[in-house]
Amino acid sequence: MPKAYVLINVKSQHRVKETLVALRRKKGVASADAIFGPYDVIAVIEGQDLEDLSNTVIGDLYDLGHIKNSTTCIAID
Repeated sequence: MPKAYVLINVKSQHRVKETLVALRRKKGVASADAIFGPYDVIAVIEGQDLEDLSNTVIGDLYDLGHIKNSTTCIAID
């Protein structure tokens, strides 16, 4: 099962908790946590295949409206 780590910057620090709650409800999101550093949130995304993974990252996450930008790191094993 493919897995990706998505490092997320939220548009406003006041929306981090709201973003976490919304992410955790999304299909394919295995976990989501607030973090310190250059990013606000890290999410672990799992899918049946790379296409499923891509649909979650590109479609579902940005539909939240709170995400400013993100970096996706696909796990190789």
